[in-house]
Amino acid sequence: MPSRVESPGDRSYNGAREDVPKENGVNMPVITVDGPRIDDLDRKRKLVRAFTDAASEAFGLGKEAIVVILHETSPDCVSTGGELVCDRGEAGPPSSA
Repeated sequence: MPSRVESPGDRSYNGAREDVPKENGVNMPVITVDGPRIDDLDRKRKLVRAFTDAASEAFGLGKEAIVVILHETSPDCVSTGGELVCDRGEAGPPSSA
């Protein structure tokens, strides 16, 4: 008989992963944000507080249980449509005309 595979639709599923921090045996939500660099530390603090507050309310967990990771990426490391963002210039993505 094949082993049972849990899925998010199963009532018993708690998304348990060994690489995710836990609090009292429950996975702590991890929010990962990929985006451009934020140089202003106060704006960065405001961003992580907003994510933390929203996740705390949504999951019914204390704010200390929420993990937010910011991956800041420069325009020379991101592409859309096969073109580096830094090569697009200020005009935005090229038109498809």
